Amino acid sequence: MFVLWSLLCAAVPGPARAFDHELQLGADLFYAQLFVDDELRPPGGGLGVHARYGFNDYIAVALAATWAGHDVAEPGESPRLMQVVTAAGGIVYAVDVDRVVPFLALHVGTSVSIEEQEASAAFLLDIGGGIDWSVAREFSIGLAASYQLTATDELLPARLFISIRLNWERALGRERQQTGG
Repeated sequence: MFVLWSLLCAAVPGPARAFDHELQLGADLFYAQLFVDDELRPPGGGLGVHARYGFNDYIAVALAATWAGHDVAEPGESPRLMQVVTAAGGIVYAVDVDRVVPFLALHVGTSVSIEEQEASAAFLLDIGGGIDWSVAREFSIGLAASYQLTATDELLPARLFISIRLNWERALGRERQQTGG
């Protein structure tokens, strides 16, 4: 599906404004589903921030941090909050040739789970993707989804995120005029 969308975006005629070097800063509001011992837990939510530096129209490096809250109480117990903080860095592949920008991302980092004043850390692998839409040259909004896997944390084996993104973008290079197709 991503490949088809990328080809469609590249084939759309008309000028697109692209920059060789571009900085993107953004915030995320997300829904997160927690999986523990192959069992779905009540959903949680949280906030995130991200930064991305694009070397060209396709490849960027990225940093991201999130905070989420999850109720991890067993059925019948009173609610028990687990907070999860993540920090990760990675690469992003985007097709930035039109106002609609599909992207795929791969991040690695760390996840810290905090429950009842006990904390545990784990290696994090985050695989995701989404679509940003340029509202103006400096601003975009988007939708994203990602799947996070942890290597050693027994409390948080996996989470699924669905987020709304708000981005500010700043061109650091020269503008180039392009035409699709």
